[in-house]
Amino acid sequence: DLMTGQSGTQVGGVRRALRKQRRVCWVGCCPPLPSPILHKILFQPPQPSYVFKEPGTGQRIPPESLDQWLDRPLEVAWSEELGRRLGSEAALDKVEGLEGLAVRRGGGLTGALAAVHLRCPGAQALFLYSHSNAMDLGQSLPFLLKLRRKLRGAVLAYDYGGYGLSGHGAAASEEAVYREAEAVLALAQARLGWPPERVVPIGFSLGTAPTAHLAVAEPRLAAVVQAGAYISPIDCIRERPSAYANPCRSRD
Repeated sequence: DLMTGQSGTQVGGVRRALRKQRRVCWVGCCPPLPSPILHKILFQPPQPSYVFKEPGTGQRIPPESLDQWLDRPLEVAWSEELGRRLGSEAALDKVEGLEGLAVRRGGGLTGALAAVHLRCPGAQALFLYSHSNAMDLGQSLPFLLKLRRKLRGAVLAYDYGGYGLSGHGAAASEEAVYREAEAVLALAQARLGWPPERVVPIGFSLGTAPTAHLAVAEPRLAAVVQAGAYISPIDCIRERPSAYANPCRSRD
């Protein structure tokens, strides 16, 4: 029994070492170039958890057609899978002041971004939210609703290209995320009527990068809030090791 216990401990140790080796292999060796390595670490889009629908008809809008809806508010609903899990009581059509928006991507990027706007009568500020990695707008909505209720402000949030319904076929990148954040801020001013002095960008984890960029690009912003800012790519691996466990895995 003692020998069996020791053998089991050794096997467990070997398995743990192999798992760590697989993580290092996938992050650093496929291929061993700085840009792909950072891309794999920083951008982990999940399966879309929401859909946009045509107002009135309820027809689902394909992601590749989102750029045809740039000037119209859209209905927001959970994806079929998430809707089944949550049930009819959690349907988004019961949320007051919620609308989906299509935003033209900035910096010459093709396609459109998906955004959600939570109106708040009498609000004195708009909170522009940039979400964390491995999340999208649907997964962020419970927090956004709480943000509106607690702070009594309007909320605008968006998905990076390659996340959710944004930038159909696009891959997220550092430069693209900066241009997209600028485009959403421009929409807040031009379409929603919020001057920069009344806009408060909030960034969480990965979202702290575009939020910091906006703070530099537009110094007139009312305030900037950063939560859970990452320190290094290694910290990303430590926080979500399971996301990096499959070496050379396709992410199409």
